Amino acid sequence: MNDLFRMSAVQADSTAPCALHDQNRTQDPSESRSRLSDTHRRWLLLVNSRGFGPVKLALAAEMIQKGLVLPGNAFQSCGQATALSPAECARVRRCMTGSEVADTLTAETIEVVSSWLDSAADHSLMTLLDHDYPPLLKQLKNPPPVLYLKGERDLLAFPQIAIVGSRRASRQGLHVAKAFAKELSAHGFIVTSGLALGIDTAAHQGSADTRTIAVLGCGTDVFYPPANKPLQMAIAHNGLLVSEFLPGTQPAPHHFPKRNRIIAGLCLGTLVVEAGVRSGSLHTALAALDLGREVMAIPGSIYSTESRGCHSLIKQGAALVETARDIVQRLAGAFETYRVLHGLEHQPDWVETASAGSNSLTHEGMDQQVLNALSAPKDLDELVADTGLDVSELMQTLLSLELDDVVIQDGGRYQRTEFQLK
Repeated sequence: MNDLFRMSAVQADSTAPCALHDQNRTQDPSESRSRLSDTHRRWLLLVNSRGFGPVKLALAAEMIQKGLVLPGNAFQSCGQATALSPAECARVRRCMTGSEVADTLTAETIEVVSSWLDSAADHSLMTLLDHDYPPLLKQLKNPPPVLYLKGERDLLAFPQIAIVGSRRASRQGLHVAKAFAKELSAHGFIVTSGLALGIDTAAHQGSADTRTIAVLGCGTDVFYPPANKPLQMAIAHNGLLVSEFLPGTQPAPHHFPKRNRIIAGLCLGTLVVEAGVRSGSLHTALAALDLGREVMAIPGSIYSTESRGCHSLIKQGAALVETARDIVQRLAGAFETYRVLHGLEHQPDWVETASAGSNSLTHEGMDQQVLNALSAPKDLDELVADTGLDVSELMQTLLSLELDDVVIQDGGRYQRTEFQLK
């Protein structure tokens, strides 16, 4: 996996500012008032050209960054350097040098983007040409050519972990997702998810006090699902909303697989908390596997349909994890390699705050706290409420107490051994 990150770092370092930025031209007065740069405007023209999908646009970006669209470069050298045809190379050159004229629909699209960009200071556009485009995301076969961002753009530079799962999650699943997100944030991970109901929502809530990234299947200005409007607004204020869809785009079923590949592409690893066998979160996990990233799953009851997806992943080689510490340890090498290669020498302030606010009880103290709460048989939800411990901490403490024969589990309820009915 270290080779994967070294390749990312080389890509990041070799992505010099596009030479087109240095070309001077007379700018229309209306354009001078817009935050949409000439390079981004021309890139959007290419993105909206017929025959150019994400794969060809990735090749075009490579061609542009090598300076092959500048005057004096022959079409033949362009074709040798990329898999684009001479005609496609010519189209790239015309678009990026400003000689291509946009049709009416494309011109309207560009103006929609320009208006959206100017409508709020926290709106920004990220393209494959930008030096801060996430190198891990570039490893997708079809990386998004444009990302529309609302919030703190710089969060994309930090190591991320995806937490995804069922929309129809159990209470226990929601507790687990929220607790794991909180603890992983305290260890320096940005928690990334898809803002869906259920597990996604719990993951965002667990990391909302620090930072979280939500990848959307609609425009960043569209609230979906409607019930998550307050959460989406909170993330825009304290985290980051990401979408490859034009502002104003409504959600559609075919948008969500595209969203899921972005989640997988951004993250060092993907954790699936609860998932049915047809859950969209499995698409995220499979996309992560295709990229050679870590995939982890939390097991559940064999009687729960929302555990079968996790069990299927584990059978296919996903790591079985029971605590957030399992994940931290599993990703420790990749996490440190990422930080070194991307120049992240110091933890940001929000990580230190989260760490300082985390539960500082000793293991002995946790043991006694759980035993005090077990004055009668209780399930996991009741123990979470009574002890105030994170689910990951509680599960680890209960396991330790079970191994010491101090606590037993019967039918999903825990009790002290001394209270067991004979």
